[in-house]
Amino acid sequence: MKTSFVCTAAAVFALVGCGTIFAVRDSDVRSAQEKKDLDFLKKVCSGDLRTSGGSEQHSACQAIKEIEGESLAENVDSADCGTLEKSLESSVVRNVDQLAKIGVKLVKCGKANLVFEDLAARGDFGTRASGFQILMKIEDSGVNLAEEFVKYAQSNAGPQFMAAAPRPGKNNLKFAINHISLWLDARKHYNHCSALVPVVRDASEDVKLHTLIYFANGQCKDAVPFGVELLSHSKPEYRKIACSNLGVFGDTSVVPKLEIVAETDSAYEIVNLNKIYYVRDICRASTGKIKLRAK
Repeated sequence: MKTSFVCTAAAVFALVGCGTIFAVRDSDVRSAQEKKDLDFLKKVCSGDLRTSGGSEQHSACQAIKEIEGESLAENVDSADCGTLEKSLESSVVRNVDQLAKIGVKLVKCGKANLVFEDLAARGDFGTRASGFQILMKIEDSGVNLAEEFVKYAQSNAGPQFMAAAPRPGKNNLKFAINHISLWLDARKHYNHCSALVPVVRDASEDVKLHTLIYFANGQCKDAVPFGVELLSHSKPEYRKIACSNLGVFGDTSVVPKLEIVAETDSAYEIVNLNKIYYVRDICRASTGKIKLRAK
């Protein structure tokens, strides 16, 4: 009597009855991910199946996260808030659109803080970062995210506002406040200026630096002292940004200090064998802009 074998992906690589014992290759992991063969991927991830010695085990573990993340994102509406919060901790979801869907649900769950402390902190500085894109997509879904941020900011005001990482291993919140400020500026939420100035006043210099573009473009005059404060910062990049933004919303009262920086700042770079005092140049240009506006 003949015995027939049904060889699953895992069995092929583990049982002599299915033939030679093979080492798992990257192509096998990719194939299993496409088929969403979690049983096989978990065996590779746990080390139960022999690999070729490359990145197969790591790739399998990552594939599991991606499959579970996709499944969670597809069922966000039915997922409970605790599950969604844990998904951020384990980073099982990485797609920007999926993270935005989770962010919408978190706001509805009363967990908007996780949007600002975790989702907004993702990526590097600038508008190309996933944190910025997530905020834009959450707001596009109909959530009044600006109001939520104002409430969050006012309830967390103080020196530690946006000053530390939310959890070990997570991005420092200076990325979050950079993305939040760029988002508020991009969407022209300048009507919240008066509510946010008192919060930023007691915050760190990093928070003042990254919110300066929002305050400057929104002509939030009460925030001008933040820029003046940064003119004496030890880092030339901070002085440069302060000079640039003061040129946008500063008035003649800041001209004397801008002129001092324009004459004495020591930061320079070498361009074609010449010293370029770039902070001085930007402060000098901002001084001119303010004087022109005053005439």
